[in-house]
Amino acid sequence: MEEPVPTAKQLLGGYNAAKDSVWVVESSIDRLTSETNDGEKLEIKGDIERNVGHLKIVVANQHMIDSGHDLTILQAAIDAGTACLESTTWPEPPEEEE
Repeated sequence: MEEPVPTAKQLLGGYNAAKDSVWVVESSIDRLTSETNDGEKLEIKGDIERNVGHLKIVVANQHMIDSGHDLTILQAAIDAGTACLESTTWPEPPEEEE
């Protein structure tokens, strides 16, 4: 079954949601420069991972590619978030109790 073509309004909504993810990635990276404890660092890591994942889905969507929206800011956030995830020493998650 073929995916329905989204309306311009739906594409704009998706693009705006993606820009929110850009903000989360950028602010999360900024938060790492402040003094954070291990729990906060793990929360930041999760925020970056989730939002980079969301952005990867958006920039791979053919309807979004064809929409004319500027995807370069989304790709820049993917690149920055991925670099941060790879270059940061992250604490080990706490052991889960059974």
